[in-house]
Amino acid sequence: MRLYRAALELPERFEDFDAPRVSDEEWKVVFRRFGSLPFNYYAECFDPLTVPCEEPVVSDLADDLADIWRDIKAGLVLYETGHPDAAVWEWKQHFQFHWGITRSARCMRCIAGWRRTRTKCHLTSRSTPTLRAQARSARASASLRRAAA
Repeated sequence: MRLYRAALELPERFEDFDAPRVSDEEWKVVFRRFGSLPFNYYAECFDPLTVPCEEPVVSDLADDLADIWRDIKAGLVLYETGHPDAAVWEWKQHFQFHWGITRSARCMRCIAGWRRTRTKCHLTSRSTPTLRAQARSARASASLRRAAA
């Protein structure tokens, strides 16, 4: 919540400086670390205005959190190399258009639900073979989208 609140309070800044790319190897290390969370996969419906809800899609919490980390890390490198305005711009852009409203909210909701119930009532265990296959497919699609970008 503190990270989300801090991102909402970022000032308007701009510096024309390219953010360094976080390597795939660094991202994979963080992804594996998040993979040790008590659960990894969760279901979501993309269009909240579709009633009844369409078929839920399986999402990967470790993938979502690792992507958020990548966006924040790029800004930290800018900040640490003397480009604070570029760092703020980088964080604000990624928060507004990538992870702020959707990914971080989903992650917080899943973690809060798990902490509140400590059950698998809405969260599916990573031990389900069908769910693992759906998550692998989701990660493969995400990798293709990143490669195409």
